[in-house]
Amino acid sequence: RRIEGMGLGDAKLLALIGAMLGPWPALPFILFFSACSAMCVMIPLLIWKGKGFRYALPFGPFLAFAAVVWILHGKEIVKIWLPGAELIFINL
Repeated sequence: RRIEGMGLGDAKLLALIGAMLGPWPALPFILFFSACSAMCVMIPLLIWKGKGFRYALPFGPFLAFAAVVWILHGKEIVKIWLPGAELIFINL
């Protein structure tokens, strides 16, 4: 594309989140939830602004939002999405 893409700030933030919350099952949930929330913002922007995929959207706030959702309600959401998850995840 010959334009500057994602830097390593998102990777550092994700490493910090993984270090604080544990790698399993928090990180898969945070990656999935942050990607879904970013799509919920990006799709209306694509329709409304019409710039295509040239619109820069920082991913760090979505990672932070997903981490807060995990801290507050993550275990309950995983139990709803994956019935029987307490058999797989020891800390759930």
